[in-house]
Amino acid sequence: MGEQFMINFIKDDSRWPHWPILPLKRKKKDGSEMGVIAIGRETTVLLTNMFTMPRTDKEYDALAKLNYETVEDVVTDGWIVD
Repeated sequence: MGEQFMINFIKDDSRWPHWPILPLKRKKKDGSEMGVIAIGRETTVLLTNMFTMPRTDKEYDALAKLNYETVEDVVTDGWIVD
């Protein structure tokens, strides 16, 4: 699937199979990295997986995050829908 498909998919949360979150992944030299984006925060990738999502604001704040300017930047950085 191409970059434009990924961008459109991320922008259209009605297509997300695990709404209100969308699992992502990207390949790195040392393996794969897991991430999740949430409804309303499509440009912030939480470095976790959907099974270990934080349950409290304190846990959320403690998570490692990658912040991007646009959804296009998320996809350009290698993130794809998992």
